[in-house]
Amino acid sequence: GNLKKLAVDGDATIGEFAFFNSSVNRVGINIENPHGVLSIVENDAEIIIDSPSVGLATVGTYPNHDLALVTDNSARITVKNDGEVHIGEERYKNGVLRVYGTAAIVIK
Repeated sequence: GNLKKLAVDGDATIGEFAFFNSSVNRVGINIENPHGVLSIVENDAEIIIDSPSVGLATVGTYPNHDLALVTDNSARITVKNDGEVHIGEERYKNGVLRVYGTAAIVIK
């Protein structure tokens, strides 16, 4: 039958792929112990959404994986696990960076 309303006290597991940890208010998809407020694991990479301190929101990976921002199934910006930032894809030479303001480069 149909479930119209569900209230659960404490932790919950749904279908052995969604995990709700009520003690730290975290949700994991394909991960029982999420590292962010929302964690999704696929292909051995964990994507996290979190807010580790007041006034700061983070989106990233855990532990150390590349993170790509994608449109139309193409990586437009990729933050590599070593800190490099790639704009566009090398094979297509399609990266364009426009700065409407000031760009500062600091080399130490």
